[in-house]
Amino acid sequence: MEATSYKDLKTSRGINYHYYVSPAHGGKPTLLLLHGFPSCSGDWEHQVVFFRERGFGVIVPDLLGYGGTDKPRDVKAYGAKTMSQDIVEIIDHEGAKNVIAIGHDWGSGLNSRLAVYHADRFQAFGFLAIGFVKPNPDFDLDILTAMFKKNFGHEFFGYWYFLAEEDSDKIIAEHFDSFISLIFAADSKLRISDMSPKGALKAWLLADKTTETAPYATEAYKAKRKEQLLKGGMYGPTNWYRAMLQKVIPGEETGITEEQLVFQKPAFYGAALRDHVANPGLAKVAFPQHFPNNTIKDFDSDHWVQLGMPQEVNAELLKWIEGL
Repeated sequence: MEATSYKDLKTSRGINYHYYVSPAHGGKPTLLLLHGFPSCSGDWEHQVVFFRERGFGVIVPDLLGYGGTDKPRDVKAYGAKTMSQDIVEIIDHEGAKNVIAIGHDWGSGLNSRLAVYHADRFQAFGFLAIGFVKPNPDFDLDILTAMFKKNFGHEFFGYWYFLAEEDSDKIIAEHFDSFISLIFAADSKLRISDMSPKGALKAWLLADKTTETAPYATEAYKAKRKEQLLKGGMYGPTNWYRAMLQKVIPGEETGITEEQLVFQKPAFYGAALRDHVANPGLAKVAFPQHFPNNTIKDFDSDHWVQLGMPQEVNAELLKWIEGL
C-alpha cells in the first residue's frame, strides 16, 4: 500500500485521520476496511491489492490511536458512536458511493456501530472473525467473565483487564517481542491458556515469554508492525479497552431498542474456526438474528483470517459482493 495513496482529513471534532484511498472504477462499490487490535491499515494489504485490481474502490483508515491518525490520551475520545461519525465523514469527504463496510476484530465492533447509527449510508456490512457486536449499556466485564467460565469452563476476555490498566502500554512496549509472539502465535490455543485468563497476558509479558508465530507473521511483518505501533505508542490502541471498562462506549448505548438491531442490509460473516477466544459458534448463532439477509462462510483459520487465508477470504468476499 503505497504511501502516496494515503490522505489526511481533520474531522468535525478536530481529529486527524490518516487513511489509504483508491477510487472505484466502472460503477463498482467502494470497500471500507476497518482493522482491529493491535493492527493498522496495512493489515488489509492483501484485500486492497485484490479488489483494487478489479476496479473496486477502497478506503482503509488507520483507526483512532493507530498509525498516522491522532492518538488522544483522553479515553472519552474513543466512544464508538463518536468514531463511527468520524468514519462517515471520511467516506463523505471522498464522495464514495455504494460503500460496503468490512471489519475485523475491533473493526467489527466499530462496523457494528456503523450499522446501528448509519445503516442508510452503506450498501452492506461484512465481518471477519468477530461478528456483529450488540450494544450493551449494562456491559460488565466481571459478569461476562464469570458467565463464560461457568458455561465454557474458561475465560475468554480476561486479558481486557490488563489492557485497560493505566500502564499496560508501557509494559507492552518494554516486552513487545513477547507480546507480538503471543498475539500471532502459531499455536492458536495459547490465546486461551496464556492470554485469556485474567492476569495471564501480563504474566506472560513480565516473564518475557515468546513462542513461534504463524507463517503469515514473518520476521519482516513483525518488524514493520513493531515500528508502526511503538512509534505512536500503545496508549491509543489500549484506550479502546479502557473505553469499554470505563463505560465510555456502553454509556452511549442507552435507549437502543431490539427493533433497531435488526438490519435489512445484506451482511457477510467470515468465521475463523480456530479462533479460540472470539468463539465463532456463538457469533454464527447470533448473526442471523441481526441480519436476516446473511451469508456465513467458515475458514479454517486462526483469528487473523484476512492475513492467514487471504486468497480464500478474497474469493468469498468477491462472490458475496457480486451477488448483492
